[in-house]
Amino acid sequence: MRTHCQTIDTRWGSDNHPHYSHGNTLPYTGVPFGMNYFLPQTTHEQGAWFFNPNLPIFQGFRLTHQPSPWIGDYAWCLITPITGKIASSDLFRRQSSYSMKEALFQPHYLRIFSERYQIQSELVPSRYGAIMRFRAPEKLTLCFHAAKELEDLTLTDQTCHFRILDQAHTADTAYSFYLQWQFSKPIENVTHIDQDLFLTFASKEVTVQLGTSYLSQDMAHSHLPNPSLEEAKKEDRQAEHDLFVDDIISFIDDYEEKLEADLEKVKSAEYLILVPAQNPEVLREYLYKNNYEIIKEDLCLDEGIYYELFKVRSAEGQTTELDSIYYEISPILLRSKHSLMKDFLQNKIDEYNKILGFITEATVSANKRREEIKEKISIITSMLNYL
Repeated sequence: MRTHCQTIDTRWGSDNHPHYSHGNTLPYTGVPFGMNYFLPQTTHEQGAWFFNPNLPIFQGFRLTHQPSPWIGDYAWCLITPITGKIASSDLFRRQSSYSMKEALFQPHYLRIFSERYQIQSELVPSRYGAIMRFRAPEKLTLCFHAAKELEDLTLTDQTCHFRILDQAHTADTAYSFYLQWQFSKPIENVTHIDQDLFLTFASKEVTVQLGTSYLSQDMAHSHLPNPSLEEAKKEDRQAEHDLFVDDIISFIDDYEEKLEADLEKVKSAEYLILVPAQNPEVLREYLYKNNYEIIKEDLCLDEGIYYELFKVRSAEGQTTELDSIYYEISPILLRSKHSLMKDFLQNKIDEYNKILGFITEATVSANKRREEIKEKISIITSMLNYL
């Protein structure tokens, strides 16, 4: 049975150039909220528009951090599979054609068949890297190309690591991006042409694990993914499924209505990930009172806005009545002393103090509201002292 993400072709909306856009998207493959994204590069001559769905050219898999062609890329790297004699560092001379109809561009999986070299290239992304598999008719060579020189290059029999020192267009200083590569077969020969690296293997088939980090080479090594491409593909497919289809309800305002409308699906799901766009306290109260178990909660901060994330599952007969303040302030996050909770609670106190400043009337209802808010500030202050 095909999952929803297997029916997606990420090339939709990618027919763009600087003068006209059909969506201004790029056909990225990557895990949700991953550090890197990947796509086949079709040209190196159009700057940030390095993919065109109408151009049947494959220059390699590009690791990218580009959010938009108008912003540009940084700390990127291109890995190209070839066979035969290594003659030039010119990308034009080592590119290949590919069948656009037979290629797979999916959110969790890329597959390209290089017609010039008769190589099948596959890629499955991970949170901090990817796993790739290349199948060639003869000895395989992998070419590594980046905008900058590959710094601190170190090679062993089946590993390679280097860093790319690059500067984002919105940053003032350059920083290091560390890449750790691990190969399923030994490296037979190493060639350098200009700033490019060429690794030739004695085998026709090589599986490549990639881990990355902005912190250190050791951290990049710790981020190497599952060595099995099939297992990684299965895990990513499930992750995409969890995030984008029936087992998740994300950024919704009518969560109560949605949950009850899909009650059978909800009950059969192993778990749900809920991210309310607003009023998380209403969702939390609903969950506690309506047969749900809150397995885990998380908190994140994005551009000054706090988002509360819930991992829950249906639990028939499980209802809990809490003091109203604990619908607003997560008892789970309090107990775990989440790293953002202090700032989150202080932000709540500041918001309530701001509301107090707007209550200037001396009516009975205004006085009552004022006392309610003061009590909340007192309770939240106690929570803050607890942390």
